[in-house]
Amino acid sequence: MRPNLYYLCGYQSHSTQSPKYAYIQAAFADCMTITPLDYPGSYDAQQCWNAFTQQVDTSQPSVFMGSSLGGFWALHLANHYACPCMLLNPCCRPSLLAKKAHAHAQDAPLFEAFTAWERIQLHPQLARLVFLAKDDAVLDYREAMRDLPHDTEWVIYPSGGHTLWPKLPAIENRSRLFLQEQALI
Repeated sequence: MRPNLYYLCGYQSHSTQSPKYAYIQAAFADCMTITPLDYPGSYDAQQCWNAFTQQVDTSQPSVFMGSSLGGFWALHLANHYACPCMLLNPCCRPSLLAKKAHAHAQDAPLFEAFTAWERIQLHPQLARLVFLAKDDAVLDYREAMRDLPHDTEWVIYPSGGHTLWPKLPAIENRSRLFLQEQALI
């Protein structure tokens, strides 16, 4: 029985076309079934939620991994299914993206509608491993530290940018330990 690793990419990205997804798929294919969860052609929160939850196989143990906006969804899916998550520079409050001008104009009202989702109570006992870069030019790493529960496990790099691309080998190694601690591999 192989556990599932569901990967969610960030805003304006497509998991299957992402170099980060390709890296993660190659890194964990030996021990997990890797499944990308892509946006349904819209960033409408309810449409995303419906599309994502329809693809999750609850018959196998799972872990969710997401980057940026995908980190927001990975966190909430893990919360919903009561399973661990690994987040890379997560966007904890998508409603702020519109205010910071990171969202395209047509998506701004959709991001403002995320406010209700941002208020969902997170289970305090869920295992969360979060990777942050202090030099992320898109999201302030301190916002994630403020918004996520205090029992979150943090790995904070002085550099790596928003993509964390140069840190992926270290992220892979720490993620494997985390998955072993959760008895998933």
